Amino acid sequence: MVLGINDVATLILKYFTREQAPTMIAIAIAESSLNASAEGDSPSALRNAGYYDSASVAKYWNCPTSSNKTDDTAGASIGLYQIFLGANHDVVMNLSGIHFATIDVGLAFNVPANEADACLLVEWLKNPENNVKAAKAIFDSQGYGAWSVYKYPAGNPVYKQYLAQAEAAIPEVPEEKAEYTYFTQHVSDFAILGLGLTAALMTIFLMQKKQS
Repeated sequence: MVLGINDVATLILKYFTREQAPTMIAIAIAESSLNASAEGDSPSALRNAGYYDSASVAKYWNCPTSSNKTDDTAGASIGLYQIFLGANHDVVMNLSGIHFATIDVGLAFNVPANEADACLLVEWLKNPENNVKAAKAIFDSQGYGAWSVYKYPAGNPVYKQYLAQAEAAIPEVPEEKAEYTYFTQHVSDFAILGLGLTAALMTIFLMQKKQS
């Protein structure tokens, strides 16, 4: 499911500041092309790139049945921000409330005791808002540098080519205070008009009563 950039911008603004939003939108475009169902970092892709240890971890944290992929081609990095479950499963578990046993098998990260359980977190991360929530938790502890597209290639990282597009997608939101003041002023005018009209009617009533 590919999302519109304006929808993603609105969602990101729920969790990030307006100053952070353009960079985070640009990172999402670079990571997933705004495809909420994107799966990356499959074991085969990681091995081909020379990341053999990560490939061994990804085998346990992907979900082959989620998109009719094999155990070697299903990705372990999920959604808008391509969150790698091998390194971030604890964060995702805490946010989702989905907990299951993990074990140490001598790799860089623990793996599910039952490999099928990984599918629960994979599907949770494919919900766009869930993915942004997880990205915010990761950002709070690691900053923008948690995403390789923010750092590489050195001197001209990938995310920068999407920054102008991201900044243009930030919606213009009027200041609430200004809008509220405007409304209050008009209520006040009507209130004063109402009080004046009431006083005039009361004066007429009293004068008629006195004459009678």
